[in-house]
Amino acid sequence: MSSAAASPAAATAAAKVPPLSLSTLKTRYPNLYQAYSQLSARQLNCDGMMSEMDPTPTDAATGLATKIMFIDFTQQLADNGDSPLKTESDGNKFCIFLWKMLNASESGSIGGDACRFFDALYAAYQDIMKLNSTAAKFEHLLGWTIAVCSHGIRALLERGDPDRNRILFKYIAEEFKKIFKLETAAVGIDNGLREFAIEWCGAMQKILRSVKKEYGEYAENYTFNFIYKPRPKKAAPAPVEVAAAAVGKASPPSPSPTSVAHAPGMQQGGTGQPKVDEDDDDEPKPWEMEGWVPRTKNGKQKSPNVIRGELQRYIDKCKADGTMTQTKIIETMGV
Repeated sequence: MSSAAASPAAATAAAKVPPLSLSTLKTRYPNLYQAYSQLSARQLNCDGMMSEMDPTPTDAATGLATKIMFIDFTQQLADNGDSPLKTESDGNKFCIFLWKMLNASESGSIGGDACRFFDALYAAYQDIMKLNSTAAKFEHLLGWTIAVCSHGIRALLERGDPDRNRILFKYIAEEFKKIFKLETAAVGIDNGLREFAIEWCGAMQKILRSVKKEYGEYAENYTFNFIYKPRPKKAAPAPVEVAAAAVGKASPPSPSPTSVAHAPGMQQGGTGQPKVDEDDDDEPKPWEMEGWVPRTKNGKQKSPNVIRGELQRYIDKCKADGTMTQTKIIETMGV
């Protein structure tokens, strides 16, 4: 977290922007509202079993809890500073609400947390897809991504259903890819917000590529192919550096976040931009695409022996021209 960013308490005290209200949530984001209702019911049921605790405050209009697992959903939003995602924007309010929902979903049970994380994230995706404006959809996709990266969703990555996770991440990435192919300025997305989104998508991509490294051999890595960039031909193969984003397993610095400037891994200045390693080749390789099968020029699937021979020839070539050692090649492949 940037040292220049204001503390959550100080920033909240100066905030003038109200959060996403539960009434607005019900009207504008019905699927997320249903997921929130389940968390609220869980919280209110706990009240009934623990009479010595202060009763949970509820919203007059909806009857739902406004504080869940000590996360206050009525807290005003802190200033995002000069972040391209403006504090008062719908996308920012959506982002902070979803981030808080992920925090409020935690109970200490990794399996249960994974299920609740998925329910919240998939519900949010469903609501995003119902937005009519491309600019609004883009802003909400960005909010979804910031919430996920900032929280870390460890339980979902470590214990969630890999097939469901893969589909969800693919859906989000594909929506980004569709929009990035457009002349974004023509659909109301300024260049600053576009570049900001690319930075956060890059952070998301690094987290998902590094799951197995972070959580062990039984976890699954995922792809997040969010943009298409023509890849120029290179004179010699270069090692692909896969850096695990620090937010992948870190707890959020504020238990009840109010601003994207409080997200982990910030650049100096607290602008809400993730600090990620430079990677000049983030475009997915063919073998990172789902359903890819190695084939010959005639379209026939290559046998393991053929692949093994090609790999050995590649290793021999790299060793001969000094491009990479065999050890470095194996490290790069992650095997």
